[in-house]
Amino acid sequence: MKVTSLLWAGIAMTYTIAMPAQSIVADSTQLQEVTITATRLPSSQLQTPLAVTLLEDSWMRKGQPQLTLQEALSAVPGLYLSNADNFTQDLKIAVRGFGARAAFGIRGIRLLVDGLPETTADGQGQVDNIDPGALQRMEILRGPAAALYGNASGGVLLLSTDSITGRSTFRARISYGQFGMKQYRFFTSATRGHWGYALQASHQQVQGYREHSRMSTQVFNAKIKYKKNIQLILNLANSPLAEDPGALTRQEADQQPQAARVPNLQFKAGEQLLQGKIGLTGNYTLQHKTKVQYYGFGLFRDFNNQLPIQSSGWVAFLRTYAGGGIALNHEFKTAQLRFSADYEKQSDQRKRYNNDIGERGALRIHQLEQFGNLAFGLQWQWKPNPRWQFISALRSDRMNLSLSDQFLSDTDDSGNATYFKINPMLGASLRLGTSNYWYTNYATAFETPSLTELANPNGKGGFNPNLQPQQTASLETGLKGRWHLFQYDVAIFQMNASNEIVPFEIDSLPNRIFYQNAGKTKRTGIELGFISPIVGPLSARLTWNSGRFIYKKAPQEANNGARLPGLPLHHGMLALQYLPEKAFFGVLQAHYTSQLFAEDANAIAIDPIFLLSCRLGYQWQQPRYNLQLFLGGNNLSNTTYFSNIRINAAFGRFYEPGPTRQLFAGLELHF
Repeated sequence: MKVTSLLWAGIAMTYTIAMPAQSIVADSTQLQEVTITATRLPSSQLQTPLAVTLLEDSWMRKGQPQLTLQEALSAVPGLYLSNADNFTQDLKIAVRGFGARAAFGIRGIRLLVDGLPETTADGQGQVDNIDPGALQRMEILRGPAAALYGNASGGVLLLSTDSITGRSTFRARISYGQFGMKQYRFFTSATRGHWGYALQASHQQVQGYREHSRMSTQVFNAKIKYKKNIQLILNLANSPLAEDPGALTRQEADQQPQAARVPNLQFKAGEQLLQGKIGLTGNYTLQHKTKVQYYGFGLFRDFNNQLPIQSSGWVAFLRTYAGGGIALNHEFKTAQLRFSADYEKQSDQRKRYNNDIGERGALRIHQLEQFGNLAFGLQWQWKPNPRWQFISALRSDRMNLSLSDQFLSDTDDSGNATYFKINPMLGASLRLGTSNYWYTNYATAFETPSLTELANPNGKGGFNPNLQPQQTASLETGLKGRWHLFQYDVAIFQMNASNEIVPFEIDSLPNRIFYQNAGKTKRTGIELGFISPIVGPLSARLTWNSGRFIYKKAPQEANNGARLPGLPLHHGMLALQYLPEKAFFGVLQAHYTSQLFAEDANAIAIDPIFLLSCRLGYQWQQPRYNLQLFLGGNNLSNTTYFSNIRINAAFGRFYEPGPTRQLFAGLELHF
């Protein structure tokens, strides 16, 4: 599909779908125009010439188990989600293919919580310190946005936790489920004069469907606000237990899907972490149309990970990460201008020990890894008349990487590198009719290797000297809008990437993942999102994605033209949702994923998946309190499937079996 074909297809769709438009929001009862901030400058969700999806609390919370972000994000076009059941690796989120290669954590996607970066300077993000039950709103920018957010911005997730309430509020929730799921949560908030606070705490644990897959975590969040413009944010996460059952061969997965891989049991594979974060956000009005926004933050992460190997199989690092930024926003009569400056510094004190059958052994690697980034951005948003809106942005990032080898008994593997990137963005939108918008944009993204991905395949310390940043150019066009109560979102895109970073394993160091540049890739696709009313609060929600992601130039020449592993050609969700404010509510969801491949050669195919889930409940609303009872189930059809595929794994260990039918229930009290 050529770029010109994409543009003409979008223009043709504009004139064939003659509908007024409105935002795709949490449910069909919420039809008001919505302002979003993921675009940095406030904008109408519909009129901005970017693909942005908004999710609000009625979809994310009502009757949900609130165990992972997958429950809410499944309703977002352009996202492919997997690995929700292995808590040592985190949920794998891919936005138009970005992030699919992640062996753990979130890669290729920028993640922010309450306006503060959750993705580190080197582009690695984690969600193990985020409680899904604390989230009130999500904005998802689907597509490259390096001109707005810098490194690893193939997509952006802007998450917001519970806001501070004006009056005293208390909420408590308890839920239980199969495979040992237990959750306890509470939230309280109040405002007194110029001061306000919100406190949230949670504990959750699971036994897991598979052997050796237990997890336990506690999360605490706090917000303290002074007046309306200064907010202090605290986050503390403790996860003393997260076991890794490992990936299996196909024969092992077919015979004993619940079993853990034997070396994972022997070496007690898993992780433990303690993370704390503090941040400050605020704004100040210089004059009527000029505002200064600022933020600052710092965090520490104490992390231990046992791999199922003996040599260097115990990983420990202490991370410190701090940064801040300032932005000057000015409003003109028909335009907005934003100038920003940001700085981040990440330091990882990394050690690797032998894993002596589950015990820490001899020190093998000790190095200090640092990643600093200084960025300047300029953004212009122009609305010359009610029909047209234009955006442009330009950002420069200068990144300095250094490694100081502190284990010199073998050799000195110290080194450093510098990357400098300038990324532009251009976009335009046109209103047709009352609420129907056509838009197009050109954007870029770049992605440096993370400090973990720079591990040297020679098995020693130091950086991999052959690994280079990935660069992507994207062209997109689409439609979004509303016709009466029917809402829709259609996007078509094409992206070309060079130096695509892909994982691989080597037989001499099994269970360790390394990375290489894949040459060039091409991604073309279409995303559809619809919400259609049926009767009263009953509505249908549909997302559908078709994407062809291929190697133009693969690491092995024989794989040129092959599809990128770990990404299906088609996937989508259909939900029937009945979500009134009170009384009975229910959601029935069906998820489909087409065939995908486990490795670069496309010789190992993974069968299509069809899964059913539901949630039901009843909510009593009284003048002084609300009480909600709910129950639900995942994989209601008891389908045999794989919840995660480990890409390019050695010895055919691609498969992580997904759980069978899982039921859950709980209650929530709010007053």
